Amino acid sequence: MKIIFAHDHRFVPLEGQVFSESQFDSSLWIRYLRHFEQLVVIARQGSLSKQKKKENLVLSSLENVDFKFLPNLSNLTNQILKRGSCLKLINEYVKEVDGVIARLPSEIGLLAIKSAILNKKPWAVEVAGCPWDGLWNYGSLQGKLYAPILTRRMKQAVAKSQFILYVTDRFLQQRYPCATNAITINCSDVEISSPSPDVLNRRLKRFYSFGDRKIIFGLIGTLKGKFKGIQTVLVTLKKIRHQLPPFEFRILGGGEADSWRQLAQSLEVDDVTFFDGTLPGGEPVFQWLDKIDIYLQPSFKEGLPRALIEAMSRGCPCLASKVAGIPELLEPENLIIPGDVSHLGKLLIKASYNPDWCMEQAQKNWQRSHDYSKDVLDIRRKNFWQQFANYISNCTLD
Repeated sequence: MKIIFAHDHRFVPLEGQVFSESQFDSSLWIRYLRHFEQLVVIARQGSLSKQKKKENLVLSSLENVDFKFLPNLSNLTNQILKRGSCLKLINEYVKEVDGVIARLPSEIGLLAIKSAILNKKPWAVEVAGCPWDGLWNYGSLQGKLYAPILTRRMKQAVAKSQFILYVTDRFLQQRYPCATNAITINCSDVEISSPSPDVLNRRLKRFYSFGDRKIIFGLIGTLKGKFKGIQTVLVTLKKIRHQLPPFEFRILGGGEADSWRQLAQSLEVDDVTFFDGTLPGGEPVFQWLDKIDIYLQPSFKEGLPRALIEAMSRGCPCLASKVAGIPELLEPENLIIPGDVSHLGKLLIKASYNPDWCMEQAQKNWQRSHDYSKDVLDIRRKNFWQQFANYISNCTLD
């Protein structure tokens, strides 16, 4: 059985293999290959910037996974000039497969759904985020105008789908409801082993030396765009710098850091702000998180942020914004309205002088992360994709 996975993610072809700056490492495809013999990934093609090396990327290539690249359709010009040719290409790919998985929001995913309907192929949807939050909060005027259009198109697609995987427990289900007879699942993208008590014990011991060293604030997120709220943290640190003990702010994520360094410099926090590039998923990221004292996720848009759950699994106290599925993870008193510099500042000051609060949050977050361990999610995910595979087989027989 052959299936398409369609999404707007940028992959980088390099030396006969395909890489990604973040997410979509080769191990992710296994969740689909357990049920389908071949996977065709339709996505956008990225390139390796001069500031990056191959070692900064994660390998996406895997046996029985083929990649097909389309132009970027996330701007008005390409929507007008290239949408038709892209749909024609996707139609050719869809005719050769047994079904389609569309990861939304994405223009390529929506085109793949349209093609699946035209070609009478079974299709499923992964609802990974909400386009409204990103386009409205930090898009151009064009983005603001397009936000309601893309949101409506996505709602229509989800409402028509027979199989829907939501990455949140409640938020995306409420914003993108499905048909009453649809088969649905709530299942995060996160891939963590069952959190170890040793991790929590090391975390708690770290707080014993809280007043004797620099406090390290950390954030994981792409440097492309302002969606992760890096600017919120930088402005906050500028305002409260002299109210904090010695500290560092470290950012892990792909993208060009020059403009962010310039912003940090203009705010006079460049000497305490560090851009750590990217790391392969798994243990290298966990080791990075183990050196963080307080994890920050002041995002303007999200689905259910994998990085936040990973930080929780390492016992990090966390402060974040109340968007998308984040309130499903953290207590209300640890959340801010996106962009609320004043509130974030108050929370950072409180956290920086209160090791007891940090230890309490470490234990709560570590315990909550158990709900997202690989063993728990794998069972849920396997059952869902097996149902979809069975549905495709029945459609083929009919």
